[in-house]
Amino acid sequence: MIRVLYFLVCFFSLCSNAVDFNKDIKPILSKKCFSCHGKSEQKGKLRLDIREYALKKKAIVPGNPKDSEIVKKIFSTESDDVMPPPEKGTLKTEEKELLKKWIEEGANYDSHWAYNQLAKIPLPKIKSEWISNPIDSYVLNKLTLRKLKQKKVPINLH
Repeated sequence: MIRVLYFLVCFFSLCSNAVDFNKDIKPILSKKCFSCHGKSEQKGKLRLDIREYALKKKAIVPGNPKDSEIVKKIFSTESDDVMPPPEKGTLKTEEKELLKKWIEEGANYDSHWAYNQLAKIPLPKIKSEWISNPIDSYVLNKLTLRKLKQKKVPINLH
C-alpha cells in the first residue's frame, strides 16, 4: 500500500509544469546565493532566504522578472555587475531561466514539505467489485483513463 501511495505522489508531481520552490529554486539559491545573501551574511543588506526581505529590496518583483534585480544581475554580461560573482561560480542557462520563470509565476516561497498540510483529494466516483479500499479507487481511475483493465479482483486481507 505504501508503494502505491509513493507511486501516486510521484505521478502527480510529474504532471505539474509549475516551478516548485523547494525542488527547483531553493537548491539554486542555497548553492549560489545564500552564502552572501542568507541568514549568516547579507551583502548589500539583501537577504534572499526570506521572501519579505527580497521583496522589500526589489530583488524579486513577483510576476515581473524585468523589474526584478535578481534577474537583471543573473543575466548581466558585465563582470562587475553579474551575480553570482564569477569567482563564486556562474549559474547555468537552465538555472537562470528557471529563476526567471519562478518570478513570472509569482515567486512563491514554500515551507519545507514536512510542514505543509496534506491536500485532501476527492475519491474518484467509480464502482467496481475490484475496489476494496480508497486507494483502489485512484488506481482503477488511472487504469480506466488509460484504457487498461485490471487483471483480477484483489484479495481482501481484512
